[in-house]
Amino acid sequence: MAHLRAIRDAHGRIMVLMSHNTDIADSWEREGEDPAYFYRFSPRGYAIAMDVIITALSR
Repeated sequence: MAHLRAIRDAHGRIMVLMSHNTDIADSWEREGEDPAYFYRFSPRGYAIAMDVIITALSR
């Protein structure tokens, strides 16, 4: 089961986001090893990263 945890500041803004038991980082790291893996999993991994960054910056 995947878990996400966040550390927030006094205003509720996300300062640190941690993921446990996920392969999110693999979608960013393995693009050079296997192009098929990259094209299958990386778009969703990068989409999660962009969602987190936009949410963190917009609060």
